Amino acid sequence: MASLFILPKVSDAEIIVTEIAWMGTDVSANDEWIEIHNSGSDSVNLSGFTIVASDGTPNIVLSG
Repeated sequence: MASLFILPKVSDAEIIVTEIAWMGTDVSANDEWIEIHNSGSDSVNLSGFTIVASDGTPNIVLSG
């Protein structure tokens, strides 16, 4: 008797927040940014992902 298993595709992607510049720069306090790194070999669509602070502000919706 043979068995057939259908499994979902497993992605080789790992999203890591590597840097956060939350206080701006010497030029402008508004020069804030977040660096996100994918250490896997598969591409990742960030549409629909959000970054939310524990108090709810900021709430940043990512795309691309």
